Amino acid sequence: MLGRSGDEPLFLYLHSLDPHSPYMPPRDFRAPFGRDYDGRLKRDKVPMNPRVTLRPLSAELSEEDIQYVRDVYDNEIRYQDLQLERLFKELEERGILDDTLIYVTADHGEEFMDHGDWDHTGRAWEELVHIPGILWIPEPWMTRWGLTPRVIEEPISLVDVSTSLLDLAGVEDPAPRQGHSFRDLLKGESEEPWLLYSEEAFPSDRDNLGSLRSGDYKLIWKRNRQTQEMTYKLFNLKEDPREQHDLAAEKPDVVSALERLRDRVRGDADQIQERLDAAGLPPLPRGERVQLDAGTEEELRALGYVGEDG
Repeated sequence: MLGRSGDEPLFLYLHSLDPHSPYMPPRDFRAPFGRDYDGRLKRDKVPMNPRVTLRPLSAELSEEDIQYVRDVYDNEIRYQDLQLERLFKELEERGILDDTLIYVTADHGEEFMDHGDWDHTGRAWEELVHIPGILWIPEPWMTRWGLTPRVIEEPISLVDVSTSLLDLAGVEDPAPRQGHSFRDLLKGESEEPWLLYSEEAFPSDRDNLGSLRSGDYKLIWKRNRQTQEMTYKLFNLKEDPREQHDLAAEKPDVVSALERLRDRVRGDADQIQERLDAAGLPPLPRGERVQLDAGTEEELRALGYVGEDG
């Protein structure tokens, strides 16, 4: 695609499955993490599959074992970093790096027994929903806008990324969106805390769970697929960043306030769908079941996206 772009404006979406479970950095890759480990989980002894091999061993693993799994995952991250470096060098060689916005992010994190489990489905802890966001802005643009490299402490959401990149690139966006542009945050200007919403939604025969963060408080909810009962957990992330102390019973007023905010976010999504329909744009995916060929289903099952019941 880069070779065909010529002088035309370019948009490239690059999706990689690394780092991801099962954790398998290339064996011929020089991996700096976990070199001194010689325990039971060494890669030539146990496959690094959190669902299949690690979960059954959880009660028997030491902190050293768990750290080794993190090290293998960090090696996957480093390998992915090197692949991104290849892309950036290609952009530089083609003379377009200094006129290109780049945003690097992820769709989820991983749990390494932080809350007694592995992998990334069925929970909404911070280690799963707090993901990286790295924005590259060309130096001429930085100078023109009066910006300097900085770390933005204010949390933003993935729904803000497309809105922000279009805004920064000066592209008019005809589609209605929920996201906000974080242009002002780049200038260090403070804003009201944004709502951070996440949800793992399945058809009605599966559990539904999600989280909403507003300010320091984060609400996690889960609906039991059989009883339809809703359960809640509440955490103050400023005082309890590792989410160890559930405050839901102590602060029912905060739970209720965050529930109302959650319903407002859902209502906004419904309104956007109505506007998309009115504009004749494709509908948002609603989790419809699809038929998969055997090879695709096997790959998705290995990645943890297809349960044993399909």
